[in-house]
Amino acid sequence: MTDITELAQRARINAECGEYLSPAETMELVEALEKAQQRITQLESRTVKLSPELYTIGELIRTQDNRITDQPMFVVFQKREIIGSDEHSPSRICWVWDGEEVSELRAKRLEALYQDGRDTRGYDRYAMQEVDEFVTACFTEHGCKDYLRQNGHNLRLPYIYACGSFRNNEYQLVRNWLAGIKVEAD
Repeated sequence: MTDITELAQRARINAECGEYLSPAETMELVEALEKAQQRITQLESRTVKLSPELYTIGELIRTQDNRITDQPMFVVFQKREIIGSDEHSPSRICWVWDGEEVSELRAKRLEALYQDGRDTRGYDRYAMQEVDEFVTACFTEHGCKDYLRQNGHNLRLPYIYACGSFRNNEYQLVRNWLAGIKVEAD
């Protein structure tokens, strides 16, 4: 079978010379066009239809503020308290009586007694340290804000941070693919 382009060029040259395609050549061109149309239809049927949300994510990746970070991964963190060491700059000191944290005033009094080396029998003293706890990651800051709008009430002091993705080829591949998809005009 002859290439469609070759057949079309031959027909154009012949037409310029005043000659036209023979019925056999015309039929060959029509068959080639029909075969090409069938191939196009076959390829279109295999094309995956993307959800509108993916186009939106791609657009946001292309237009968002990346916070001076190459290919950022936007992460939601929350603050969580753990019992730390008195020697490592605790975030706060917590005084507990019978499993319950005491009032702020009582805690100040107990801390003054403790610092003077006096008896605080029955009370437990804990050096509390605030640490960042990973909650979720998104391709866009908008995704993090959506997450916080839906679930922020369950988190303690949440915030969004743009983490780098240096040498994270898997993440960068997916992110670049999302950034590359654009809405095609119908």
